[in-house]
Parts: sequence; C-alpha cells; structure tokens
Amino acid sequence: MVLGTHFQASNAEQAEVMGSITNVKGVYNPPERSAPEPYSAHYDQYGRQEGRTDYTSQPDPKTHTDPHHHIREYGPGYGPKGKETGPHPGPHPKDERNP
Repeated sequence: MVLGTHFQASNAEQAEVMGSITNVKGVYNPPERSAPEPYSAHYDQYGRQEGRTDYTSQPDPKTHTDPHHHIREYGPGYGPKGKETGPHPGPHPKDERNP
C-alpha cells in the first residue's frame, strides 16, 4: 500500500517535495529531446526523491530501456541531493507495485 498523496506534475522531476507526498507523475519536456518524457518519481518520509521511472529510452536507446529507472541514495559525502544510480532496466520497484 502506498501512503500519502499522488500528485500530477508537468515540470521536470523534482529532487524534493513536501513530506506527505510519496509519488509524483508528470511529463518532462526538455527542449533538446525529440519527445516529452513521462516519469513517476517516488519520495521518502522526508520529501527526498528515492527514485524514478522514466517511460522513455531517451537520451540514448543503447543504454536506456523503455522504461528504465534511477535510484537515489542519501548519506555522508553524497550532498543534499544524494547520489543517483542508473539507468536500470524496467520500472522502479515501487511502480511495479503501484502502476
């Protein structure tokens, strides 16, 4: 069960949100890309992004499956936005449970 509020966004994926929001679904539309990029971002109880699914193979189909996900970790030496890893093939684990 996902707790909190689901929020639709139309801006770029956010690194932080209010603590009660656990999922943001939106569309990122960078001018240098050929098409809009839908995403689903997940946040922890502190409002920090835990990871996101990108529903696109952009920017490089050789290294990015459609969908693919990124995971963000926090800890000493990672800075306020944490450390992001990925792309990992397939949706973020939280999207698999809550499409």
